[in-house]
Amino acid sequence: SFIGGSVSDQAMSIAVDNAAPANAYVAGVTQSANLVSSAIVTNTPFQATLNGTSNGFFGVVNQSTGTPVLQYLTYLGGSGTDSAQGVAVVLPSSPGPATQVYVAGSTTSGNFPNLCSLQGFSGTQDAFVVEFNPTVGGASSLTYTTLLAGSKTTQANAVAVDPTTENAVVAGDTISSDYPLASNPQNGLQTTCASCQSSPAEPDAFLTAVNVGTGPAACVAFSQSPVNLGSFADGTTSPPRSLALTNDGDTSLNITSITVTGANSGDFSQTNSCLTSPPLAQGGNCSLSITFTPSITGPETAQLQVTDNGVGSPQTLTLNGVGSGVLVDLSGSSLAFLNTAQGQVSAAETITVTNNSNTDTLMVQQSSIQGTNTADFEYGTANNCTSTIAPGGMCTIAIQFAPIEPSPPATGLSLSAQDVLSFLDVSTSVVQNVSVPLTGTEVPAAPGIEFSPTSLAFSSQNVGGSTGAQAITVTNNGSAALSVSNVSTTGADPGDFSQTNTCIASSPLAPAPAATSTCTISVTFKPTTTGPRAADVSVADNASGSPQTVPLTGTGTAAGVMLTPSSLTFAGQNPGAPASPPQTVTLENTGTGPLTISNIAITGTDSGDFKATNNCPIGPAATLSAGSACSIAVTFAPTGTGARTASLSISDTAIPSPQMVPLSGVGTVPGAQFSVSGLGLQFGTVIVDAKSSSQPAQLTNTGNGTLVITNVGFVGANPADFQASGSCVGAGGASVSVAAGSNCTVNVTFAPTAAGTRDANISVTDNAPTSPQQLPVTGTATDFQLGAVSGGSTSATVTPGESATFNLQIAALNGFAATVALSSSNPIPASTCAISPTQIVVSGQAVGFTVTVTTTAPTTTSRAPFFALPGSKNLRIVIGLWLLAFAFLALWKWKLGRRLRFRPALLLAGVLLVASCGGGGGNSSPTGTPAGTYTVTITGTVSGVSRTVPLSLTVQ
Repeated sequence: SFIGGSVSDQAMSIAVDNAAPANAYVAGVTQSANLVSSAIVTNTPFQATLNGTSNGFFGVVNQSTGTPVLQYLTYLGGSGTDSAQGVAVVLPSSPGPATQVYVAGSTTSGNFPNLCSLQGFSGTQDAFVVEFNPTVGGASSLTYTTLLAGSKTTQANAVAVDPTTENAVVAGDTISSDYPLASNPQNGLQTTCASCQSSPAEPDAFLTAVNVGTGPAACVAFSQSPVNLGSFADGTTSPPRSLALTNDGDTSLNITSITVTGANSGDFSQTNSCLTSPPLAQGGNCSLSITFTPSITGPETAQLQVTDNGVGSPQTLTLNGVGSGVLVDLSGSSLAFLNTAQGQVSAAETITVTNNSNTDTLMVQQSSIQGTNTADFEYGTANNCTSTIAPGGMCTIAIQFAPIEPSPPATGLSLSAQDVLSFLDVSTSVVQNVSVPLTGTEVPAAPGIEFSPTSLAFSSQNVGGSTGAQAITVTNNGSAALSVSNVSTTGADPGDFSQTNTCIASSPLAPAPAATSTCTISVTFKPTTTGPRAADVSVADNASGSPQTVPLTGTGTAAGVMLTPSSLTFAGQNPGAPASPPQTVTLENTGTGPLTISNIAITGTDSGDFKATNNCPIGPAATLSAGSACSIAVTFAPTGTGARTASLSISDTAIPSPQMVPLSGVGTVPGAQFSVSGLGLQFGTVIVDAKSSSQPAQLTNTGNGTLVITNVGFVGANPADFQASGSCVGAGGASVSVAAGSNCTVNVTFAPTAAGTRDANISVTDNAPTSPQQLPVTGTATDFQLGAVSGGSTSATVTPGESATFNLQIAALNGFAATVALSSSNPIPASTCAISPTQIVVSGQAVGFTVTVTTTAPTTTSRAPFFALPGSKNLRIVIGLWLLAFAFLALWKWKLGRRLRFRPALLLAGVLLVASCGGGGGNSSPTGTPAGTYTVTITGTVSGVSRTVPLSLTVQ
């Protein structure tokens, strides 16, 4: 199972209980703010949120139901950095889940969760031991916490259970020479931290048993640990430093005494409210106030000791201060030199002298090395404390250890002296003397070995890859030649590291600072599996402590790929159509290391039908970091029909590679079929220049792809006699798309341009294989013409007062049959025009009619015949309407039996109703019809279609 959040999570240790199946207890370190909140946990955590940037964590995986569940998961830490390094389980007497689990690690958090801690926080980095009962949740799940540390860095790396006492046994390392021992200081195998004495300090391992109580207990916790009071001149008192003492236990705390002990206890004082307070209940507190009055120059330390009924009584709190003297502040109160052989010179150690006065100038009166072994110490070149020091100024004293004593014993010869300094305050003539103790040990001439750096930490690297080389410089810091016989990699994972070196070829190495005193070891990291990897460079030589080792660490990572979605299916697409809209595949690096992508391609049977673009980093110099993602867009444009398949192939450093995303689509084919078949569309008889009603022809897409119609027109014998509209015809010439199984309509209208049988084909241009689609259309066109009868004429010549009669006919073309209405235009002055008859029924044969044009002779009288009444044309129309009414009345009387009496009236009405050309009487003129040549147009009209014949009349 994975246990983790969105950032970095590492499991550092695991233990199991004696349940069947066993439950797993896991401890580690996390940077994920959502580690606990994102998990489904049975019991609530002791600490639900991440404090700081990195906390430890502790979790329990329970398997009692047969299906693993996360029973308990909690953060463990404060506002600094914390790491849980080890976990151990107190096995129950009978098989079942553990109620006592120890977790050990290290913390830099001053507010690390404490419960009955044996000591306060050191101020740097402390080890910790925590006891959990994960079978319950919340605050009750943490039953005990203690810090373990001296004044410098300490860390716990592992924890075990004493099977006899069920106490916690903690292993770790420290550079604190004052790491706390048990009540008997001689109960350990090694009671001093030898490496802590070196400069710089190096760590020693420690092994500590912690007696963990199970019953109710009172516990002391200090609000500050340690208490650093600062630097003050001799004889002055610091401002009071207030702190709180709290009972962190679960029973009352009785305090019996509070004292200050230690080397400089006389320079520290305390007042408190704790001794006058009643016993402190759980969570109760009292106050303490600390002051510092230095009596010496340099660092001072003491311990506040509290005696009570609590765990670890008496508890101690370290108190620190610095005496700065009258005016002078030294950066160190003593100098301790590394072991040095006769004839060798150690590296210089320095002391910085600071004039703390804001106004007074100091004069250096004396600086000399005095004491028993003055010849074994000397000033270095960096010594510049020789004249005056201005207010606030400083100078440096550099001293080297160069022993000259003959024949030191095998165990070494301790030598000591002191640097005595005398300063005169120019303003007050006050003299201040300070001395700096000097110590060093002369050892027999022997080779030494020094590594720089003392360890190598490699960056994370994917399994199968290799880091660049890191170099270790090996120096002979001894006093005799150093012979290197072998260099190798050893330890837990030696196969993950490799080395080359110049040390064996350069052996022996002369003592420093000779030019031949160094050699180089180059190390590379190539992990074989994921997770933390560790080994050592081991050097076999003739120096003490051979073989010496340099720790090597690195983390093996792995790139992982997740492709979403795992396959792409495209909708059907016609070959040759524009590419489909893109579909996106997300490529995510789900591994712990960077992913290098070498190629993204389309492969497979129909690879040419698919195209891919991406924003992924491709190439050896570009990587996709863990947790990051990029996208690949794929389009489909089939080159053939039917099922089309290919694969999106991603080649990279993930295993296995390449990864494949199946691609599929269908090359579709549209079909086109008219619903009308056979003879197609048949139209009835339509006169030339008229239009029929439209007839529909439905076109169905019988294929499985989109049918795209780009043109609808007519071809054949008479394409101009037919017109198309409807949903198959795009507006403005635009194309029309018809989905598979759908249809559109072509509405066809017959508009003949000539008489006879008219034929054409609807022609639909589209993307179907059978394009163009054609359907026959046919119709019959008839027509009529106006003209002179056989042997007749359309022109005549008359003198004014004469009439001209034209014998005309309506000729039927292609079986024309209809009723033709006749009319004319008469532009001739003082004339009349009569058409007889004005409506003619034509049934496929020519039918004749006459047109009579009567002119008017000149006259000198104003009398006019009745039919040439003076006045306007409107007057004549009124008279005509009156006569028509009279005729109707006569007819009505006749039907009543009064026939004889009114028949003359009928005859008169009939005479008056004879039609004249243009629908009215002729034009009157007192001079008659003028001479000239005139054209009279005769028009025949059927259903809005007209035909004309011009008549020419010459008046002489």
